[in-house]
Amino acid sequence: MLEGATPKHVRREVHRIVIYALRVGAVLLGILLTIRFWHLAGPSMCRWLSDTDIQSIDKMLFSSAFGGAVISYIQSILAGPKEEPRN
Repeated sequence: MLEGATPKHVRREVHRIVIYALRVGAVLLGILLTIRFWHLAGPSMCRWLSDTDIQSIDKMLFSSAFGGAVISYIQSILAGPKEEPRN
């Protein structure tokens, strides 16, 4: 552990990193959804992905592992902070 860093500081920093990762993930998810819907509804001459590529995007969008991780983290955030026992 870093000198002078308390567990509270470490938790706060980990929380910031997780929030940043969730934001990046949300942007990437938005980009994937935009591309997927473009290939679903856009003109055929403007599509650049093959059927295999689109199926790969579908697998990423609807994988239960990614969704489960995000949902469990959000539930822990909504539950609120746990009180630590005082010594």
